Amino acid sequence: MGLDALTSIGTDAALGHLWSISQSLRFPALRARADNLIHRIAGELNLTHLELADRVVPNLGLDEAGTTIFDYGDRAFVVTFDHVLRIVVEGSDGKPRDRVPRPGRSDSDGAREEYRRYTDLRKDTDGVRTELISRFEKAMVNQRRWTLSQVRAHLIGHPLSWHLCSRPVWSTTDGRYFRFSELGGPIGSDGRDIDVRDGDLVVVAHPAVMGDALGSWEFMPEQPFAQVRRAVFRADVASEMAALEGRKTTTEQLLALSKRGWKREDPQDKGAQVALNKPIDERTTAVIMAFPGFDVSSPKLWAEQKIVHVFHTGIELTPIAASELLRDLSTIDTEFIRGDEPDLQGEP
Repeated sequence: MGLDALTSIGTDAALGHLWSISQSLRFPALRARADNLIHRIAGELNLTHLELADRVVPNLGLDEAGTTIFDYGDRAFVVTFDHVLRIVVEGSDGKPRDRVPRPGRSDSDGAREEYRRYTDLRKDTDGVRTELISRFEKAMVNQRRWTLSQVRAHLIGHPLSWHLCSRPVWSTTDGRYFRFSELGGPIGSDGRDIDVRDGDLVVVAHPAVMGDALGSWEFMPEQPFAQVRRAVFRADVASEMAALEGRKTTTEQLLALSKRGWKREDPQDKGAQVALNKPIDERTTAVIMAFPGFDVSSPKLWAEQKIVHVFHTGIELTPIAASELLRDLSTIDTEFIRGDEPDLQGEP
């Protein structure tokens, strides 16, 4: 279905598809076109593009508790989701199952349609899982702000988003930490109610700024992304970046940074790419320059890279931004360069 057609339809489902295209399509031109449409629609609704995204998450046919039942007649199966939106199935006997089974001869006439609904649910969940988890992890890193009423209405009150957003630790901007109870209310690490008003601004808490409060949340259940158990780095950023320069690493390790938001620069002459960039905020970008770099058509053409220069633009980093940058750089294993490695003798 064309992008303009999705825009014209205008339903939450259609806009949800448009949002997914804007975030994950492999074709840059179409992805940019979808992103422009999302921003235009959001502006018309007096929303930010992220606020619009919160409102168009598909409910996948789930009930208010975030579950659905597949009725086979004499037997039924209850489906819900775990902390990373994997489907969890329980039979009518209360026993867990790996999946909803195919209908048998003794099942009702409607069982086949129920099984088709189950397979559709699996496909639809696969289509939103990764993007949703990534979105809320980025919200933690960027300290995106919501009012409590927005969180309740569009996240905690949503049958799918609930499974993700009820698991992290949240914080008011004045430092009151809480999570959401099964009833959707803010509670502290001791399970007692926390007084947070609907108009209060809240964020997904980042461990780099939680201080001593972090310790009281260490027994949180499994989370959709690393939060309370997330590694926090407090070393001097400039020193750590400089320590990488002039050393070698594998091309695969540098390319793996793409999973953390790093992108290769636009191709230069003959398709060469010698820089990896990661936007930290609107004014700050982290940069890794490498030699011999990457060929746009064959990024792994060279197995190893010399790290020539690592730096960031802009002003001094916040504690969260510094920790996140060092967390990324900690994934790079480096070695000294021997004198007999001609592929690494040079600079961009």
